[in-house]
Amino acid sequence: MALQPALELDSIAVEVTAPGWRARLMTLGALLILADAFDRILIAVVGVNALLLPGLPYSRLLLLPVFTAAGWLLAGHLRSAANNVRAAWPLWPVLGLSFLSVAWSAVPTTTLLWAIALLGVSAFGVALAVRFSPQDQAALVAATGAIIALGSIMWVLLLPGRYGPWSGAWEGLYVHKNLLGRIVALGVVAAAVDLAIGHRRPLALLAFLLCFGVTVASRSQASLLDIVVAVAAAMLLLGARRWPRQATVILAGGAAAIGVALILLLATPAGLALLTRSYTFNGRTVIWKLVTASAMQKPWFGHGYGAFWPSAPGLNVAAAFYVPINHAHNGFLDVFAELGVAGVVLVCVPLAVIGFAACRQALRSRDDGAIWPAVYLVFFVASNAAESGLLRHKIYWALYAAAACHVASNRSGRAVRADHAPVRG
Repeated sequence: MALQPALELDSIAVEVTAPGWRARLMTLGALLILADAFDRILIAVVGVNALLLPGLPYSRLLLLPVFTAAGWLLAGHLRSAANNVRAAWPLWPVLGLSFLSVAWSAVPTTTLLWAIALLGVSAFGVALAVRFSPQDQAALVAATGAIIALGSIMWVLLLPGRYGPWSGAWEGLYVHKNLLGRIVALGVVAAAVDLAIGHRRPLALLAFLLCFGVTVASRSQASLLDIVVAVAAAMLLLGARRWPRQATVILAGGAAAIGVALILLLATPAGLALLTRSYTFNGRTVIWKLVTASAMQKPWFGHGYGAFWPSAPGLNVAAAFYVPINHAHNGFLDVFAELGVAGVVLVCVPLAVIGFAACRQALRSRDDGAIWPAVYLVFFVASNAAESGLLRHKIYWALYAAAACHVASNRSGRAVRADHAPVRG
C-alpha cells in the first residue's frame, strides 16, 4: 500500500475561516456529547437498556446534534473539507470495511447503525480540522474536560455517597470510574499542552487542576499512566523543537526511558505493587484471552463492526467473566474481534504513518501548538492499551480524524485563512 505519496498532498493550502463564538459553543457542545457527558442523565430518564428502535438506544439520538454541528461548521468550506478528505485518504478504508461488514455481521442492523454513526463522527473530525487550528482544538478539549470534571464534582457533592462500587472511586457523570478517568485525563493532557505553549495560561491552569484532581479521585490507574506518557511526549517534542540539533537524541532517549519505565511498572512485581495491580491487571488479561479465543473463530474479517459483543461469541465471553463487560478493554483487540486482521491492518498502518508524520510536523512547524496532533496520537494509542476507543463513534475517533487531516493537509505547517492571511499551525 503506497501511503507516503498520497500523504504528500498535505502541502496543499487549506482555506479556513477563524471560527466565532457560535462555532466554538456548538463545537464544545458536540465534544461533550461525544465524550458521553450526558449519558448518566439520559440513563436516569429512560433507563439503562431503553431502545428507541431495535438496535438503536436512546443515547444514539444525541449524535444528531453532532452531525448537525459538522454540517454547520463545514457549510461554505466544502473545498477545504474535500482537500482534507483527499489528503487523509488512508484513514477512510476502514470506514468502508465497517459498512461492508454488514454483509457478514452477526447483527447487521447494529453494524449499519454503528457504521453510519462512525461516518458522521468522522465528518465532525474533518470539520474540526477545517475550522480549528491544533492550538484551538487543544483549548476546546481542555474546556471539555474541565466542564466534565466540574460536573462530576457537583454530582458527588449533590449526591453524597454516589461514588460507585470501586472502593470510593469517583464515577461522576459516568457509570464507571475508568470512563470518567479517561476523559478527564485527556483534559489534563490538552491543558498541559496549552500551558506549555503559553495559550490562555490562567484558564489552562484551571482546567489542568480540575481535570487532574478528578482523575486522581477516579482512581483510574490506567488514566494516570496515559497522562504520564502523553505529557512526557509533549515535553520531549518541545525539547526537540528547542534544541533541533539534538532532536534525535532527545526523542530516541526519551522514548527509550519511557519504555523502560513502563516495563518496570507493568512487568515486574515491584512495579505492579506500586500500581496496586495484580499480574492480570485487574482481570484484563483474562478478558484478552477470552476475546482472542472467540475472535479467532472469524480471524480475517471478524464478526461485523459493533457486532461481536451482542452476538453469541461476545455474550459467551461476558458470561464467563465475573462482572458485566461489553468491550475487550483494548481497542486493538476489539477491532480484531469485529473486523478481523483486515480491520487491524487498516487501522494500524495509517495510525503508524500518521503518527510518524505528526512528529515530523511538530518538529518543523514554527508554531508550538503544532505539537498537539502528535501528543494526542500518543494519548490515543496509550489509552487504547487498557480501554476501548479506537474505532468508536466517540470523541477519541473525532480527534484522531482531525489530527490525521491536519497532519496530511498541513504537513508543511502552513494554512491559509479565507482572507488569505497566512497563519502557522
